[in-house]
Amino acid sequence: MLRCWFAAGLLALVLTGSAPADEPIAVKVLYCGEPGSERAADYVKFLESHFSHVAVQNLLTFKEEQATGHDVVVIDWSPVYDAGKGEMNDEKWKTLRKAPPLGANFRRPTILIGGAGGTVIQSARLKIDWLCLCLDGPAHRVAVDHPLFHAPLEVNPEFSEQDTPADYADETVDPTLGKKMSVWRMQTKNFPEVDPGLVSNLYGFADSPDAEVFAQGMAGKGPDTVTLGRHANYFLWGFSASPADMAPAARRLFVNAVCYIRKFDGQSPLVYRTSPGREWALRYALIPRQLTDEGRKRSEQQLREMLPRFLNLLPQEARDDPEAFIAKRVEQSQTAYRGWLKEVIPQPLHDEFGMDVEKYQAYYHENLEYLRPDDEKSQKLVVDDDAKTVGPSNRRPEMLERCVGMLENNDRPELATRLLKRYTSQDFATAGQWRAWLDANKPRLFFSDSGGYKFFAQPASP
Repeated sequence: MLRCWFAAGLLALVLTGSAPADEPIAVKVLYCGEPGSERAADYVKFLESHFSHVAVQNLLTFKEEQATGHDVVVIDWSPVYDAGKGEMNDEKWKTLRKAPPLGANFRRPTILIGGAGGTVIQSARLKIDWLCLCLDGPAHRVAVDHPLFHAPLEVNPEFSEQDTPADYADETVDPTLGKKMSVWRMQTKNFPEVDPGLVSNLYGFADSPDAEVFAQGMAGKGPDTVTLGRHANYFLWGFSASPADMAPAARRLFVNAVCYIRKFDGQSPLVYRTSPGREWALRYALIPRQLTDEGRKRSEQQLREMLPRFLNLLPQEARDDPEAFIAKRVEQSQTAYRGWLKEVIPQPLHDEFGMDVEKYQAYYHENLEYLRPDDEKSQKLVVDDDAKTVGPSNRRPEMLERCVGMLENNDRPELATRLLKRYTSQDFATAGQWRAWLDANKPRLFFSDSGGYKFFAQPASP
């Protein structure tokens, strides 16, 4: 994770052309950014070339009622990093932090761009969360078959192969990740020439019907990140480049994103993020690798390679002895990993497996379908022995069916009731009431890890 946002890709490709439509698309866009800035002018010019009406509002003074009369709101701000230096400008950052947060009842279709978008929804508990401002490379795992890529403009991403970063093996639960990655370079500039982009938590993101992942991003937190995604009426556009620095196909995709999110006017999230997705257990199991001699040497080498590119990382007083600085930073990282290991691995499991990554991995893969947080505020994921007894998985409706059947047959009713109450928000007294609820809601049930490890019923379509 020491890569963070420093390992930016340096190549850029020119993708398919992006000529504006013959007639402006009948969508009213409200661009909320920094009026008068070069970035705002670029975005407004771009939006006006595609849409029938574009208005501009200062993000710092934006009031939610100002969205009335507009179809889509775009949240943006000027760069907060000093271009080319890889260093955040404190004054610019403090200014952005003054942007008012969007309230829980804001229902207008909204595109959230980079760090500005993350700032205004950081307290909203959306699945679009601030995992990190560390998107430093292209998109991958792009959902090119989704309608988003085909209407109103045809988007033809041009993919290329690049080497998989060495540390990604310890930052992914994707068993198909190989030595090469197929990527789409959506920006003609990457960090540090432009700000790092925002990525959200992949695990559990798409576990409700109102959430979709359109692309993952290569980021400091690894490849298992969301950089293009939707939750309810919000669209995450994690990339930070302005239209002038987007590849042509990416500009076409942005037009489509505006049109696509418009369809979700008035929606509110079906669930809010309260718990870590169970795949995090597989990631936690990789932490011991960071604490080996090999892990330490890899971290030292990564930092050693960064310093020539990002001199601002190295304090003035450390420039006579950069190796001492590297050793100190890596030791700080090792200390953080040791502390994190205690926070996320249950003590009995740590006592049994110690630092054996393979044993942790085997255990969590075997029990993945029965994991849940050990309490509401904990990141530790434990095996639910009750659910394992009943099977086949605590996130499949078959478990509810089995539990209701157990009540009807007076088969271990305490166990069945315990599971039904644990994994739903219901509290019925009789088997008949549980059966009536299950039969009425079964076609609309979905399970959400991120929503608290419970079953929810999707509202009936109007």
